[in-house]
Amino acid sequence: MTISSTTTKNTYSGNGSTTAFAYGFKIFASSDIKVYIRSSAGVETLKSEGSGSANYGISGVGETSGGTVTFVTAPASGETVVLIRDTSQVQSTDYVENDPFSSDDHENALDRLTMISQEMQEELDRAFKVSKTNSITTPEFTDNAAARASKALGFSSDGNTLAVVDSIILPTSLSSAAGKMVRVNSGETSYEFQTPAQVFTNLLATESNGMIAHAGSGAAEPRTITGTSNQITVTNGNGVSGNPTLSIPDAITFTGKTVTAGTFSGMVATSTMAGDPTSALHIATKQYVDGLLAGLAKRGNVRVATTANITIATALNAGDTLDGISLSAGNKVLVKNQSTAHQNGIYVVGASPARDDLYDSYDEHCGALIHVEEGSANADKLFHCTSNTGGTLDSTAITFANIVPGSGGTVTNIATSGMASGGAITSTGTITVSINGQSSLGASPVAADELAVYDASATAHKKITTTQLFGSTELTATAREYTKTQNFDMTTLSDGANISWDLSANQVATVTLAGNRTLDAPSNQVAGATYILIVKQDGTGSRTLNTSASSYKFPGGTEPTLSTGANAVDILTFVSDGSSMLGVAQLNFS
Repeated sequence: MTISSTTTKNTYSGNGSTTAFAYGFKIFASSDIKVYIRSSAGVETLKSEGSGSANYGISGVGETSGGTVTFVTAPASGETVVLIRDTSQVQSTDYVENDPFSSDDHENALDRLTMISQEMQEELDRAFKVSKTNSITTPEFTDNAAARASKALGFSSDGNTLAVVDSIILPTSLSSAAGKMVRVNSGETSYEFQTPAQVFTNLLATESNGMIAHAGSGAAEPRTITGTSNQITVTNGNGVSGNPTLSIPDAITFTGKTVTAGTFSGMVATSTMAGDPTSALHIATKQYVDGLLAGLAKRGNVRVATTANITIATALNAGDTLDGISLSAGNKVLVKNQSTAHQNGIYVVGASPARDDLYDSYDEHCGALIHVEEGSANADKLFHCTSNTGGTLDSTAITFANIVPGSGGTVTNIATSGMASGGAITSTGTITVSINGQSSLGASPVAADELAVYDASATAHKKITTTQLFGSTELTATAREYTKTQNFDMTTLSDGANISWDLSANQVATVTLAGNRTLDAPSNQVAGATYILIVKQDGTGSRTLNTSASSYKFPGGTEPTLSTGANAVDILTFVSDGSSMLGVAQLNFS
């Protein structure tokens, strides 16, 4: 090839989304390109090749037209991306006596020299120079270190040579100028160092009394902020009118603020707290307290509970009998067996029975736990309201389930779904277990080494012994073998700028390249496993695959150059040591 372009640098603007940036020059190795990010403030950062979030991948190494630098994280808006060629300044071409004279090797050596020359010229173009017609012929100065101390680099009196000149501002020593500022003296003939207080006093000397807060010409003094019974007033102290007044509003809202070691007194205004209390001395809001009370309200006691449908208006009066208990005015009753289920709930006994004020809305019932104190059938039982929120009182059904059996009672409708590991149901009475409507496990209970099985006819439960099931009374751990060769099914990887390879999917994978790509580090390696990647060119060809991620290692540390012919096929075979993929390449199966 020939080097017909003098381009050695490409510059782009980041936008926060673009990750791929082209470089338009040839490089011999990925290390022959330097990638810089320049911030909006002018700070330059040299990036590194790799797969980390702050790194990049590169393709097109050795290509005449260049290639692409692809960032893991897109450069942000306001950042400048600079891609600059920096060819290693070495002579790597070795001509061996009596060996064939390779034109390609010779041309590459000349290309390298030309590229290095171009890069040096680019560096010189950015250096300070004098024009070709300038009379300066020796831009050197011979002053030693002592002569140059505390001086500046400038031009001689005739302007034709470089020279060391006296500094304009800096003195020979700054030892006595710490914490001071530079001030030109009143005669404008020199400069002097003054403390900030001195400079401030000098500035005040040109001003009259006022809000700048000084007592007189050349004298600066602090001022205080004083408060009255209804105002905060900024007082100047020198009788200057027009001081600002800040009025306290009728309502003060504290948003994200903390009051420490203080006392609120006489405050009737509205205060909005930032959140719920989290420590012992935090203030609790009404909203927070109401939430706690709502939770407590869902745990209540009643004297008695119904056992059947009743007429509420005539069965909950003083003197009526319910579940063997004579009712008194004010007693609370759990009504749970109504034919019209929206009538269920907690009622108060009286001449005109009404719902308890803690349960006078639909949602107040949902999730409630109600303990029954007395009754022939329901004494000491606990009932749970199973209705969900969002219904309408006196319209939506309200239902209750017995979850604690009470004295010698039974529990019905226990849902075992989601029971915690190791959970148990215990009772001093009788517990009947119903499975899919069947309450019997056959003629006799399940004995040791027997299993209960629901038969296919869905009509009964039967028993089967462990000997019938396993051929032995003992359950033994027996190794099982997989007969399906699932690990050798082939997975097709998704083509894209960056190609991901999940090794747990299959040990053999294939990918067809439709552009210059980068193979990302694989995931889920297994030490000792063998993995095969079949790389295919599309009908166009000339596609490259960068496998330079640190996880991939090849003989001699050299990444193989894959075939680029249209529809060419290469095979990469790897063996994993648990952290690296050790590979070899078999090329050009076209």
